[in-house]
Amino acid sequence: MLQTSKYKSQIPTPPTGSVWSFQTVQTLIGLAFAIPLDYFNAELYLRKALNFNSENGMGLALAIAALVSQLVMLPGMNGLIRAREEQKVGQPIHHPAPGELASEDDRMLFLYKLRAFENVVEWLPVFIIHAVALVALGKTGTCVLLCVPYTIGKFMFTYGYGSGDSDRRIPGLIVSDFLGLLVMRGICIIAVVQHCIASAR
Repeated sequence: MLQTSKYKSQIPTPPTGSVWSFQTVQTLIGLAFAIPLDYFNAELYLRKALNFNSENGMGLALAIAALVSQLVMLPGMNGLIRAREEQKVGQPIHHPAPGELASEDDRMLFLYKLRAFENVVEWLPVFIIHAVALVALGKTGTCVLLCVPYTIGKFMFTYGYGSGDSDRRIPGLIVSDFLGLLVMRGICIIAVVQHCIASAR
């Protein structure tokens, strides 16, 4: 593991010790939030509050999800550009080698900012497909509602991770994943289960 006087790298081990069991726990948490939304039919209230109707709801929800997909990249992109300027890492260098920068601290901080940006970009396809699935299921208001914690969480994640302390990314992960993306996953699971039950009758 890399370590400098200011920064150290960490091996990302899931709290449960297994990615499979951690994903199961995450899915159950997502379902715990999704079930009340479905049971109380929050979608009707959300559509009314957002002034969505059958003509504009799908397009507006997808437009908002598209804007969110751009918005969540901005803090990481901005942090990475500033890090390139401050640590003097020119294009096309992606991962500076030891000794290429003024200090190892500069190199580690640059790598933290790079990783923060990469992580947000890596998860965008997952977010987008979940948002599209919700819209296709007619959950336009719910989709927009869940875009809010996802965006806030990704901002928190990027600023926390980009600080050089990987533990500071966790609050952002909790907000973006547990209050946003995992609830989207839960709603998709509920839809599939409801379809299977209806088809079996």
